[in-house]
Amino acid sequence: MDLSIIICTRNRGTRLCGTLGALRALRTSHRYEIIWVDNASTDDTARVLKDELASDPASRLIRCERIGLGAARNEGWKASRGKIVAFTDDDCYPSPDYVDAWIAAFSEYPDVGAMGGASCSTTGNMRELPSKRDKSRECSRNAPSCGPACCKAPMLPFGERPLN
Repeated sequence: MDLSIIICTRNRGTRLCGTLGALRALRTSHRYEIIWVDNASTDDTARVLKDELASDPASRLIRCERIGLGAARNEGWKASRGKIVAFTDDDCYPSPDYVDAWIAAFSEYPDVGAMGGASCSTTGNMRELPSKRDKSRECSRNAPSCGPACCKAPMLPFGERPLN
């Protein structure tokens, strides 16, 4: 698996159609999966997603009972099988080349463990993260959290890292 897309959601069953439509429009020859994490929703979110994902072999739904984006993202990356893990929000509309763009970026910068990308609001305003940093330990505190991606191996505890 080349890329795992993690999308966490909570109580947004009626507002997921735009994101679901954007994901159906993804175009790539790479192997990818989409993991939806239902973060203990109390509305019809799980039912909406089960119905929508039933005919999509690339997508699956998991549930996280511990409320919070951090907990939900942790469950998502633990369940992921991709070499690259990309996080997006349930109100974001990834472009059709989303998978190819992430794979190309990590191929171009193989020593980078995590990246962010451009984010465009519904008003058309662009907010772009710095495209390159000299040190992997540098991080922008003002970076939007809707679009980071990282290599999966560095996220694993040292004892769980593959030896290859």
